[in-house]
Amino acid sequence: MWVIEVARPGKYAVEFDWACDASVAGNPWLLETAGGNLTGEVETTGNWDTFRQKKVGTLPFAAGRQRLVLRPAKKPQGAMIDLKSIRLVPVKL
Repeated sequence: MWVIEVARPGKYAVEFDWACDASVAGNPWLLETAGGNLTGEVETTGNWDTFRQKKVGTLPFAAGRQRLVLRPAKKPQGAMIDLKSIRLVPVKL
């Protein structure tokens, strides 16, 4: 769980920077926020040393302090993910 401070309300692209070995890829994840949820499966990056960045969805955020929670959507098979960062990038209309 992270507590974040959003400067401006609006839609934000959600990007992960992660690594995941092929042997444990496919574990489902759930990202929870006050403005909504995103779901997906952890994709392999080939191994634990190779990181990749990818947009995993778009969510609305209100201005101010709020929680961002990433958790397994069900019990993971093996290690879940090596998550370096989650980025929120404002979506320009």
